[in-house]
Amino acid sequence: MDGWVQTGAVFQDGAGNSLTRYDAMVAAIDACHDVDEVHEIRSQALAMEEYARQARNTEAERKATVVRLRAERRFGQLRRAEVRNAGCFRNAPLETREQYEEVPTNTERRRVLGISRSQDVRWQKLGAVSEDVFAQGLTAPKPSSLGILRAAGRAEDRRQPAGMGLYNRVRHFGRILESDPAELVGTMTDKMQADLVKLAPRVAAFLERVASAAEEARVKTAALAARARPPSQESLRPWEVKGMSRTSWFRQQANGSSDSTKGD
Repeated sequence: MDGWVQTGAVFQDGAGNSLTRYDAMVAAIDACHDVDEVHEIRSQALAMEEYARQARNTEAERKATVVRLRAERRFGQLRRAEVRNAGCFRNAPLETREQYEEVPTNTERRRVLGISRSQDVRWQKLGAVSEDVFAQGLTAPKPSSLGILRAAGRAEDRRQPAGMGLYNRVRHFGRILESDPAELVGTMTDKMQADLVKLAPRVAAFLERVASAAEEARVKTAALAARARPPSQESLRPWEVKGMSRTSWFRQQANGSSDSTKGD
């Protein structure tokens, strides 16, 4: 972009020809329904962002960053739909799949788009963020996709009960239980290792208490369910079997006996 200058919300070349208006790019992103097209817009915004950074134009850099993040979010939304449709295609009957060209795998699609797996995953996560959280994230002094995703995670934690958050964390932790501790610790810094030495015993003791509380809760739930369970027919009294009151049942029995006597 050598020879380009930024004036207001417009990039212009030396002859005064405007390149791109930010609001026009945002509108194009919102209207885009093609992954490749929105990726191209993202590439343009990234180039604008870098140019503004080199020119030390913080306002222009920030606007370009916002455009890039909007493009990444839209890209993620379209890719999520693309992946979902690909899954439906692969699960379709063979005769249906034979009518269409083979759908590329995620690896093949990323290669065509020129993106990494981490970018693809991060942008798809960004595409799942609510509009409110995303818009709030764009108001940060230095907005970023990671900052928005962290904010989305905190918002999700606030919406769900604390117990659900604990369960999700423990379940996630369970995935690494088969890993080699020495290998895991070897990837940490000295400070991280020191923190782990302090935290690990506390976490282990806490999880022991959590396990005990969970077992007690299960026992109480089972006891309540047993009390609420309808009694068997064998344990019911005669009037209970017929759904009658005790008095009505005895009256019916008395009337029955009286009728039998008269018949004799």
